[in-house]
Amino acid sequence: QLTGHVTSRWYRPPEVILIERVYTTAIDMWGIGCIFAELLNAIEANKIPHHKRGAMFKGDSCFPLSPKVGNVNKLNGLPCSTHDQMNEIIKFLGTPQPGDTAFVSDEKATEYIAGFPTVERKDFTKLWPAAPKDALNLLNGLLQFNPFKRITAKEALRHPYFKELRDKSKEKESKPKNLMCDIQDLGKIDDLTNQILKKYAFKA
Repeated sequence: QLTGHVTSRWYRPPEVILIERVYTTAIDMWGIGCIFAELLNAIEANKIPHHKRGAMFKGDSCFPLSPKVGNVNKLNGLPCSTHDQMNEIIKFLGTPQPGDTAFVSDEKATEYIAGFPTVERKDFTKLWPAAPKDALNLLNGLLQFNPFKRITAKEALRHPYFKELRDKSKEKESKPKNLMCDIQDLGKIDDLTNQILKKYAFKA
């Protein structure tokens, strides 16, 4: 079971918001998607006013991790503010389809997401008319609601959008490392952390 309250709110993916305690590097790809959308906003030809640029999903709360204090709306008996993080995501990506929420394991989280009204997905081509088609296709892959449908880092590198930039000769894939230590020999969790840092920090 992994830590539940992770990543900055505006870049927090659906699986973390819906309190999935087993998640993958897909959470990082969501964050990359959010930043990529911000970069598309900065293309002058898209004619997006400067005051409307910045983070895509500017939630002022994130139920249940950091719920809004005070009067809020209810979705199936659960609190949801107008600018809650999940609300901001759905306003942009539209109401998730059954296949989009198949990964949700918590019963209350399933009830919560099912309570949102039907919202149409925003048309990327209208939001960013000057963006290349490959860029919008990549963004779509990065901002998939379901983490198992989200594009991976390897797949992103192979995407046509990076065809002219990619240099395979300079790519180096790191191999995963297993952290092995005898916890019984450690008196405090701080000792465990320090030993891990001393053993693995700053190594190529």
